[in-house]
Amino acid sequence: MHPLSTESTRFLDDLKIYLLASGKNEQATQDIVSELADHLRDAESDGKSVKSITGDSPAAYIQSISNELPFEWKGLLQVFGLVFVGGSSFSFFQQLFTGAVSYSAMLLTSFASTVVLLIVCLALILRYLSTHPVSHGRQKLLFGLFGGLFSVSILVTVLADRFIDSPTVTFSLPVSYAIGLLYLVVIVWLSVSSGTWVIAIGLAAYFLPQFVLHQTGVNGIIVILSSYLISMISMNLYFFLPMLLAKRQI
Repeated sequence: MHPLSTESTRFLDDLKIYLLASGKNEQATQDIVSELADHLRDAESDGKSVKSITGDSPAAYIQSISNELPFEWKGLLQVFGLVFVGGSSFSFFQQLFTGAVSYSAMLLTSFASTVVLLIVCLALILRYLSTHPVSHGRQKLLFGLFGGLFSVSILVTVLADRFIDSPTVTFSLPVSYAIGLLYLVVIVWLSVSSGTWVIAIGLAAYFLPQFVLHQTGVNGIIVILSSYLISMISMNLYFFLPMLLAKRQI
């Protein structure tokens, strides 16, 4: 099979990112990308370029395909659920380690709003990068701004919860354990349905060392730092080990 050129591969990657960031169905997106890959391969075999398929503006071609596909709310809700449950689960289980769990209405509302804001901003950044020629420096700047927005959003959420009075619910220890079990069930379900186990692996890598170290009577700060280090190493292995293995097989 004739390998695609760098230009065609980049175009297909941009198309896939744009469609997924626009809330399109993942299977429909993959079908379109596969079909276009065949057309591009045939065109390149005849000595033609990407523009023989897309016209003078690949970005406009990508946007026209996006306009033909319906928006999939199920996928968006799945992403929101994965981020919201995944993010809040770290706070929940950290509280559970010290006893009963409590949450304020302000904290939950602020966190949900933050998740929506970050998902929308990330989608806009990905859509922009996939339809505009951007230097590596500008890409780093955009993701740096996104990281700054993430940090500020979390800070605002914490400060709002601290300084604005709102109804607070404190769960008894048995109820907290029951909610914790429900959290685990939902995380497994979301991981299976979305095809990514990053939240489950992150939780296990962060809290299992804490549980083990707590049994040894190690200082609390050391426990937290050790868990953080182990979770970061685990996440890097999860993301980069498959790529390294794939490169070795080439």
